[in-house]
Amino acid sequence: MNYFSCFREHYRALIRIGVPIVIGQLGIVLVGLADNIMVGRYGTPDLAAASFVNSVFNLPILFGLGFSYGLTPLVGQLFGRRDPFKIGRLLRNSLLVNGCVGVLLTLLMGILYLYVDSMGQPEELLPLIRPYFLLQLASLIFLMLFNAFKQFADGKELIKVYKPNDWNDYDVIADGNLLTLMINGRIMCRVDDRHAVDSAKSGIIALQMHQGAPMKVEFKDIRIKLPQDKKP
Repeated sequence: MNYFSCFREHYRALIRIGVPIVIGQLGIVLVGLADNIMVGRYGTPDLAAASFVNSVFNLPILFGLGFSYGLTPLVGQLFGRRDPFKIGRLLRNSLLVNGCVGVLLTLLMGILYLYVDSMGQPEELLPLIRPYFLLQLASLIFLMLFNAFKQFADGKELIKVYKPNDWNDYDVIADGNLLTLMINGRIMCRVDDRHAVDSAKSGIIALQMHQGAPMKVEFKDIRIKLPQDKKP
């Protein structure tokens, strides 16, 4: 019980962050349910064709979404440094890279479209599958470009948690190989360090300031908490 009480504040912060995400995911599920209900009113074959195409496109869509996630922390860092030139360059590069990935995914799924007849679907569903497949195929590039803008906006939102010229709560949670960094109760970064050879198991705790524009950094009220079963 004492082990969990040490991290009570972090659990509360995770709940504050996680609940909106859960609600957002529930919204996506409900939208999908509403789509299925509307398609199902046309007939069972229409619902079967839409479900098949959606399942096929889940993989490239999730891959593209995960690929674009890397932009968010980079944008947050640059907004914190107030470097508009690098922010603009990062957005341009992100649009270019995400666009290229969108083209690549479109080509791969286009090749898959040529073999849709060989996927074991009933013959009566193929006339319904093909047009919907092409519609989804045409949206992949635009989806990747949208992801670039979305992650850029999310990165900009991260910096709003930071209070300039004021004290900020900075938490570092080290649980084995998993490192979680939080500012004012908001998770900014999570790292899973699996480099067993290069990672140090013991040493000193240091506070550092990264290279950049001239700045002043102060620290106070530094506290170290250990789980009850790991106290020396």
